[in-house]
Amino acid sequence: MTKVIILQSISGSRDGADWPAPGGSLDVPKDEAEQLIRLGFAREVVEVKAVKPHVERAVAPKAETRKSGV
Repeated sequence: MTKVIILQSISGSRDGADWPAPGGSLDVPKDEAEQLIRLGFAREVVEVKAVKPHVERAVAPKAETRKSGV
C-alpha cells in the first residue's frame, strides 16, 4: 500500500466511501497510487524520520598536578 495526499476533488466513491477532500490522505495499492499521481489527482506521502542530532559536550581539562621535589 502507498499513502497519497489528494490534490484535487474527486467525485464518486472508492470501495463504498467518498474520496477524501483535497489535503486528505488515503492508503491505496501501488498501481492505483501511480495512476492517481500520473493524472495529477494525488502525490505520494514521503515519510521523513526524525534524526536526533549529535550534541557535542564540552569537557573541562583536568587540573595539572605538580610533583614535589622537582
